[in-house]
Amino acid sequence: MDRQGFPEIPSGFVREIESYGSPLTQGLAAALDGEPSVAVRVNPAKGVPDGKWDATRPVPWCAEGFYLPERPLFTADPHLHQGRYYVQDASSMIIARVVAGLADGRPVSYLDACAAPGGKTTAALSALPPGSVAVANEFDRKRHVILCENLAKWGVPATVTQGSVGQFGSYPASFDIVAADVPCSGEGMMRKDAEARRQWTLALTAQCASLQREIIADLWPAIRPGGYLIYSTCTFNRHENEENVEWIINTLGGETVMPQPIDPSWGIAPGIGTDAWCMRFMPHRLDGEGLFMAIIRKSDGAIGKQTRPTRGQTLRHDRRYDRCREWIASPEAIISPEGNRLLAYLPCALPAALWPRIELGEIKGKDIVPSQQLAMSTLLNAGLFNSCDISGPTAVAFLRREAVGIDAPRGFVLLKFDGLPLGWVKNLGNRANNLYPQEWRIRMSL
Repeated sequence: MDRQGFPEIPSGFVREIESYGSPLTQGLAAALDGEPSVAVRVNPAKGVPDGKWDATRPVPWCAEGFYLPERPLFTADPHLHQGRYYVQDASSMIIARVVAGLADGRPVSYLDACAAPGGKTTAALSALPPGSVAVANEFDRKRHVILCENLAKWGVPATVTQGSVGQFGSYPASFDIVAADVPCSGEGMMRKDAEARRQWTLALTAQCASLQREIIADLWPAIRPGGYLIYSTCTFNRHENEENVEWIINTLGGETVMPQPIDPSWGIAPGIGTDAWCMRFMPHRLDGEGLFMAIIRKSDGAIGKQTRPTRGQTLRHDRRYDRCREWIASPEAIISPEGNRLLAYLPCALPAALWPRIELGEIKGKDIVPSQQLAMSTLLNAGLFNSCDISGPTAVAFLRREAVGIDAPRGFVLLKFDGLPLGWVKNLGNRANNLYPQEWRIRMSL
C-alpha cells in the first residue's frame, strides 16, 4: 500500500489510548502504520469455482471468509460483479457469526439501520435462517445507491430503505435483531485511510458519541422485547464504545450477551474498563482493522415469533402479469407495477411497506425488459429464459457495456459466466443490445 502523503498518527489519539492504562492497547499505534490485510467473503448461495484462490488462510471467525496474499484487480473479475464474493475487512465478518448465534436457527426479522455500503448486510443475509426477513437502511442518498447495487448483486432478497432511522419509530417492536454500525470517528481506519488521520480530534469523538446515542434511542422502540441490538463502530476510544454501551444498558434497559463462544486464540479482546461483554478487534492483536462490537438484549420477551401479515397490509396482485410470476421461485409473490417498473413483493410478517421486493423489469408497451436485479437474484428461475455462456473477455466487455456478439435466439437472452447469470442482452439477430445498467458499468481502463 502506498503511504505517500499519509499524515502522522494524531498525537492526541495516542495520548487518549494510552490514558486507558490497558495492556490491550500496547502496540496499537505502531500497528496502525502497518500494512492492511486483504480478505474476501464468499456468497454461499452462489459460490466461486474451485481453485479460484489459495484458501489456505481462512478467517477464523467466519466460515466463508479467507485472506488473500495480495490484492488482485477485483474490478476486472466478473465473479465479483456476479455477487459470488464480497471484498471485506476480516474483522467485520464477525457479524455473520453473531447473527447466526442470535437467530439460533429461528426465522427472525432483521434490520441493518446504517447499512451502506452493504458488507455487513450481505454477511447477515447469508447467516439468517430460512424464513427470515431483512431490511437494510441508509441515511445518505449517495451511499444508498451503492447499497442497492451491492445487495442486488448479492442476490438474497431484502428490503432497502433510505432515510433517518427515526422512520422505524413507526414500526414499534417489529424487529428481533437490529444492527447499528453507527457513524464514528473512524480511528479503526487509520491504517488504510489518510483522511481518518487528518479529521481526528477529541472533539470529533465527543460529537460522534452524542450522535450515536441519538441513533440508538431512535431505534430502540423498533426492537422487540427480548430482541437484540448489535452495536458496532470502527473506532477505538471508550467514549464511542464502552461508555455508550453502558449508557444503553443503564438508560434504555438491557444487558450484554455473548451469542457464540469466542476462541481466545483469535486475538479478539474484551472491553476496556467495563464489566459489559464487548469485542474489540485491534490490528496489533489479529489480522484485521479496528472494530468494536457489543450485543445488547432488550429486557423481557423472546424473539422469533413470526406471524402472517395482518389485515390491511396486503398489496393487490396484478393478473395482467401472471406470466412473470414464474420468473422467480416464490409462489406467494405479489406482482404489481410501480410506474414503469414491475415489482415482485414477497409477503412476510412485517408491514407491507417493508416487504422485500425484486424488480422484475421495465414495462415497455407489451414487453417486460428483464432487470439486472432479477438476473442477480437467487430466486431467478433461469431455466425459463434463453441463455448463452460467455468467456471471460466477453464478460468483461459486457460489464463495460460494450457490444458483445453471441450465438443465441432472438429476444432477451441471459448471459452466463462460469455457470451463473451475469446479465441480459436483447438479441436482434445482427446485433445484441447490452442491457447492463449504465451506472454499474466498469469505467476504469483495463
